[in-house]
Amino acid sequence: MGIEKKKTFGYFQKWYLDLKPSTVTFYHTKTETRIVEPSYVAVPLQTAGAVPNHTLLGQPLAAGKAALAYQGTPDTAVFSPFRHGEIANYGLSVYFLKTFLSQLTPKLTLHKPVFFVHTQEQTTPVEERAWLDAGLQLGARRVYLYREPFSTLLNQLPQNKLLQNAIILHADPQAD
Repeated sequence: MGIEKKKTFGYFQKWYLDLKPSTVTFYHTKTETRIVEPSYVAVPLQTAGAVPNHTLLGQPLAAGKAALAYQGTPDTAVFSPFRHGEIANYGLSVYFLKTFLSQLTPKLTLHKPVFFVHTQEQTTPVEERAWLDAGLQLGARRVYLYREPFSTLLNQLPQNKLLQNAIILHADPQAD
């Protein structure tokens, strides 16, 4: 007899749909292991009881292609924590990166690796700082930012000693 209300998540529903996924390449230069994943993360949504149209994110459920299994599931959002190849949601970006770094080196224990992180031409100092902080939080000894294409960096492997046992994180924005 009562009308069933459809849950809407107000602002969040519009916000997360605007974040197009990046394609993120993880590459370990010593083992030549490469993982390429779309930057999707699935998270449960809960509305805050006292505040209408306010949404809380729960603990992440999955990352990458695995997150697409949750697409269309009620009360779950699948979106990219990156915008134009840059970090837009810090906590979920770190979760995404941590998920695939553990797959990149499952049996190999890296003691404070060096990270090379790709940034865009229009990257702001705040976005650069977010990448540096994320790399350090993931356990990097040093984090270097680069703007060259991925292939250019790989061509420098033989002569660059820093690159010989490094992890490269290359996020390419999806074209609009």
